Amino acid sequence: MVLNIYKPLGWTPLQALDALRKVRPELQDAKMTYAGRLDPMAEGVLVVLVGEAVHTKEEYTKLDKTYEADIMFGIGTDTHDLLGMPTIRAAQKITNEQLEEAIKNMHGEKEYAFPIYSSKPVEGKPLFQWARENRMHEIKTPTRLMCVQSMRVIERRSVTGLALQDVIKKNIGNVAGDFRQEAIVAQWNALLGEKEKEIFDVVRVTVQCGSGTYIRTLAHTIGRQLGADAILARLVRTSVGPYAIGDSLRFDNKKQVEDTNDSK
Repeated sequence: MVLNIYKPLGWTPLQALDALRKVRPELQDAKMTYAGRLDPMAEGVLVVLVGEAVHTKEEYTKLDKTYEADIMFGIGTDTHDLLGMPTIRAAQKITNEQLEEAIKNMHGEKEYAFPIYSSKPVEGKPLFQWARENRMHEIKTPTRLMCVQSMRVIERRSVTGLALQDVIKKNIGNVAGDFRQEAIVAQWNALLGEKEKEIFDVVRVTVQCGSGTYIRTLAHTIGRQLGADAILARLVRTSVGPYAIGDSLRFDNKKQVEDTNDSK
């Protein structure tokens, strides 16, 4: 059995599987896995394999994916998304022509370093563990080929530091588990408390890409191309192969959400 579910913002994929077992009791004891991880700060389509389908995981993991992503300029974090320790670097005004050129440069297959806060194993433990222990200098950050088939701008807008604080509080507040949330929120508040009126540029893009592409890595790379820091401020996976977001099973019951968050 293959299911298309909507992973909510703040959940890990494993929490989504726990919620699925609660709303589908007949799956309580079934073998289950997911094909294609989504970070806690991402939401959208998660393909779940049940029963004998778990043995076909590689087939589904290789499927192309599409995303809708918000890239915010003028801010950097050690995770390349909101769930990281932030720094603010004043960004020069980016013209539409410069933006389009940077996005054009992302097309094709290129080699990128894994984000240091990722689960890629290095010498028997995940890369994020090396980062947390401040031991990245002891290893070489692994790389992988990532393929962007298309990327285009949907819209541009701006957000104030004050509005961003509200987003940080809400979104990181939805994340369960140990992701350094308390320290991260404190650092965001310290930085943005002095920049409530500062304006940050946000660009929304659609991305069609191959398996294994880190959209937060693309956001960071675009920022560097334009002489600025940039992070992934929002990410929605809209499809995995033929599995589209409009067909996803959603967890609409608030009690389900609370129970799942409390279980981790």
